[in-house]
Amino acid sequence: MKRRLSVTPSGSSGDNSGTRLKIGGVSVDVGKPKRPELVPCGYAHENPPQSTLHHLKWLLQKDLLKQDVFLIGVPGSVRRNLVMQYLVITKQRYFTDI
Repeated sequence: MKRRLSVTPSGSSGDNSGTRLKIGGVSVDVGKPKRPELVPCGYAHENPPQSTLHHLKWLLQKDLLKQDVFLIGVPGSVRRNLVMQYLVITKQRYFTDI
């Protein structure tokens, strides 16, 4: 089954409070960020590959369940780019404890 990433306006037609993000059968309302300067930009793709959509859907499910995520993989930037894409499409802030 091909997954699709769709972002549609939520709320009434005059309300510009947020959007609805849907990946496969999982959807969530995405509001405006409180601190938009902390939301990464430039990482999201209009038509990401199916493998990326699979991982983004999994991250969305974990986020909805308020579960922690631990990404394991080969050295490189793949995991970081995946997380940054997720933060962009969900309009969540990036922060670090380092």
